[in-house]
Amino acid sequence: MFEDYEKYSFESTLRNGHAAYHDVYAWGTGPSLMVMHELSGLEKKTRVLAEKLIGDGFRVHLPHILGPLGRKATAANTVRALCLRKEFSLFSKHQSSPIVDWLGALTAEIQRRDETDQVGVIGMCLTGNFALVLLARDGVAAAVASQPSLSFSAPWADKSAIHMSPEEVADAKAAMASKGKALALRFSDDRISPKPKMEKIVKLFEPHIDTESFAGPHHSLLTYDFRQEAYDLVLSHLRDRMWIS
Repeated sequence: MFEDYEKYSFESTLRNGHAAYHDVYAWGTGPSLMVMHELSGLEKKTRVLAEKLIGDGFRVHLPHILGPLGRKATAANTVRALCLRKEFSLFSKHQSSPIVDWLGALTAEIQRRDETDQVGVIGMCLTGNFALVLLARDGVAAAVASQPSLSFSAPWADKSAIHMSPEEVADAKAAMASKGKALALRFSDDRISPKPKMEKIVKLFEPHIDTESFAGPHHSLLTYDFRQEAYDLVLSHLRDRMWIS
């Protein structure tokens, strides 16, 4: 499915001392953008989104961090598998997953490869919160958190918990204050990215974050439940933050 993309592999050490090694697929010309896929993996709907962004003038890098390549992974099987991997801690309420360290190092690698001093990041679902954390990295100029879902929790548990440490929250807020606002969005009745979680994000980062809610009980704003209005908002935000006319 990604045979026509430029493939490269990238390795970096995580905070827990373990090395992470993943493939990345890149294509397009223009400002650099890292798109982090959802729990379903790096599959055809992610490619459709990448093609839209490439057509709108971006060079897109797609890290493949979990699941089979080119086909949708089932959520239940993926969650079970991730619970055994040292790169993810899906239920942690006050720290991000170690994979964020690898993704942060990748933003620097993208800048090196593309010979640019800035990169934008989009996170979705599983990776939604990651985008907010990564904004604190040098050279990350724009961050979009679409339907941020971590930390995962039981139906009776705290739905407002977010997957960031207090230090990461402080660093991200400082980055938003200096670089410009981040963007977070969701469907209004999304149970995977619940309203209390977005309210907590607003509370932590206001006035340095823009948020938007789109009517409906769906989840994947930019892929499986694509909303053109959401995509247009993301595109406008990226162009504004990255100084693109």
